[in-house]
Amino acid sequence: MYLKNRPLAFVDLETTGLYAGHHEIIEICIIVGVRCYHVKVEPKHIERITEEAQRINGYTGRKWLGAINQRTVANEAANLLEGCLIVGHNPGFDYEFLEALFEQEHVPVGLDRRTIDTITLAHEHLVPWGLDSLSLDSIRAFLGWTVRPTHNALDDCKDTKRLYETLTRPHRKYWALFRAKSLRFWGLIK
Repeated sequence: MYLKNRPLAFVDLETTGLYAGHHEIIEICIIVGVRCYHVKVEPKHIERITEEAQRINGYTGRKWLGAINQRTVANEAANLLEGCLIVGHNPGFDYEFLEALFEQEHVPVGLDRRTIDTITLAHEHLVPWGLDSLSLDSIRAFLGWTVRPTHNALDDCKDTKRLYETLTRPHRKYWALFRAKSLRFWGLIK
């Protein structure tokens, strides 16, 4: 299947740590077209959560009451992602956790290893104009978007989609104009 014919799946996860297979997904958001799938995921081994992960994603047992079990999430995510091209802010991280979840829950899915990374897009389009960090919060601040106090999969996924749409083809004319005005302002072109 040609890439241009594939639907894009914007993905963001919150996890209990950095190592897929040892740590777990505890929140997931997938946006495909107008469909937005966002749930908190019930961890099987919450004792493995790192202090840093807990600080970043704000996990508490109380906030995760009613979380969805991993098997259900694996099946629903597999159905959404089938045939899609994953877009994310460092999607390799999300991909590895999704792959581990599908394997652990014995859910067959044909994930394509090719992904689109908004970090690469930001590096290409924003760093030349003064962006000094590629974190999503730094990009939000640079673009004048709302910077939120904690990470959550829904807001991060929505902003990843917004960033992708801002920096890709429909907006290339805008960026070309922005660049030209910036270069003229700094006296680098006439």
